[in-house]
Amino acid sequence: MKKLTGILAFAVLCVSNTVIAQISAEQRTELRKLSHTMFLDGNPNYLELDAICDGLLQPNTHYKLGYTKGGSIMLNDAALPEDYSRHYGEKMKQFLERENATNISFSTLSDGVDLVKDLKPTSEFMTRRIFPRGVKVRMTEPGKDKGPMDAVVEDMAQKKMLKMTGAYEITYNASGLFLNNKKLSRKQTDYYAAILAREGFSLKGESDEISVRHMAETGKKSK
Repeated sequence: MKKLTGILAFAVLCVSNTVIAQISAEQRTELRKLSHTMFLDGNPNYLELDAICDGLLQPNTHYKLGYTKGGSIMLNDAALPEDYSRHYGEKMKQFLERENATNISFSTLSDGVDLVKDLKPTSEFMTRRIFPRGVKVRMTEPGKDKGPMDAVVEDMAQKKMLKMTGAYEITYNASGLFLNNKKLSRKQTDYYAAILAREGFSLKGESDEISVRHMAETGKKSK
């Protein structure tokens, strides 16, 4: 919370829903600090704050911002200027590597960033994550960063419930066990819960969750 104090203090001085053509050097410094905190916390909206600081995006202005699997940052369906494109692309690559999400693309379509409402700690903008908090994403490539879910994946593959080289997503939480968003039976859930417990993972609370996501192989395996 202390990290947000500076930016919130400046934000309350702004008038909500008013387009701000420019931000001061002090405001830019606070936005940079907040962007860094969001980067470390797994919030891809750090990108919007960087774009505002660099004058590429205006607050309270409609925009579409996204990242392609090829490593390009697109703003309103157009590539960024070369210097920005290289810097933003490298930073996003680092961000996704931190999140074990190197083989994904995403985009945001918004009516604009409100520097009052959107910077509140509980806002949708501030709580966005590439993966929900508590989700544990594991690589499924044998011998590399193996985790509890790998045993589940291998068992499901043997039972032909999924293909190791295909696309799949498995999630286990208090609501049950899901394979590609389909809830499995209680018998199946208990069976795989026992495997996970043997591998060192068990649910200890309502918010506990473990998940693995794998894209269809195109030469190498990812999440």
